[in-house]
Amino acid sequence: MSNASNAALVQFPQNTGAGETETHFGIGFAAAGAGVLYGSSVFTNVGGSTNRVISPGAYPQFAIGELDINLTPSGTDFESTFLDNILKLYFQNVDHANVGDAAGLQNSAAAGNIYISLHTADPAGGDQTTNEAAYTGYLRVAVARGAGTWTVV
Repeated sequence: MSNASNAALVQFPQNTGAGETETHFGIGFAAAGAGVLYGSSVFTNVGGSTNRVISPGAYPQFAIGELDINLTPSGTDFESTFLDNILKLYFQNVDHANVGDAAGLQNSAAAGNIYISLHTADPAGGDQTTNEAAYTGYLRVAVARGAGTWTVV
């Protein structure tokens, strides 16, 4: 199985308004707008619930390991090493060697961030703004691309 997960706490800004129920999270490369790299209803993996109520005054968060990005679709013929290398390139900014030539797909000179978003429904088919959380105080959370902030196994 090839997956990436957060190696550090991911905490969103405080909800300073009314409560809101979130059912999905999204991952993208921009602080606003942009396409969704990955979206999932991970809340089924977190405490067995299918959603989270973000109460007034709460700071929504994902504990270490709660964001689980799985690149092992059923029926795939890809080798796990290949999938691990894709995840390492995107999440840890590590070269993916031997793609095209020995140098392969190179990392970015500046690693940049992955942006985590919360959603009130599935963002599939849209961009990262589709069904995005709107509680007062909400912003996407920037998580640096690197081995210290993402684990790939």
